Amino acid sequence: MTKFFLLLNTFDIFFKNLFMIRLRPLTDKDHPFIEKLYRSTKEKGLDLNKSWTELQKDAFFRMQSILQDTQYRKAFPNAVFEIIEYNKKTIGRLYTDENEHEIRGIDISLLPEFRGKGIGTKILKSLLAKAADKQKIFSTQVERNNPAYHLYLRLGFKYTGDNGTYYCVEYRP
Repeated sequence: MTKFFLLLNTFDIFFKNLFMIRLRPLTDKDHPFIEKLYRSTKEKGLDLNKSWTELQKDAFFRMQSILQDTQYRKAFPNAVFEIIEYNKKTIGRLYTDENEHEIRGIDISLLPEFRGKGIGTKILKSLLAKAADKQKIFSTQVERNNPAYHLYLRLGFKYTGDNGTYYCVEYRP
């Protein structure tokens, strides 16, 4: 009886994991989440003025998030902007741009509590499979102090450069 339960439980966990991650288009309703996500990826590394109030910090991160979005849309006018959902909960964003030779990961970010759980790995493997099917390079950049850099290397990405803030990496099928 116990073996049957363990087998069923293992199947249930495996089956659920296949369908937990979903991508959907970014909408205007997602902007508060995008600001929260942006803050979660930047706040730890910044030495913010200790005299700032929480309201001032909120305004700073809101402004920076809007500026980043504006820059992404200007630099990548044909990009696909998506929200990552896990178990119907909004947990991250995936921004990609594709041309005839390359798929570029513009931004792949998860909330802190969802990092290191294999979700990013599953998303990246899916993107790499798409690139391989199309015989395209997949490239992205990652902040120098971001632990995700090691994930990219484990998945077979090659270091291609350093612009001072980011490591540039690419995967060739």
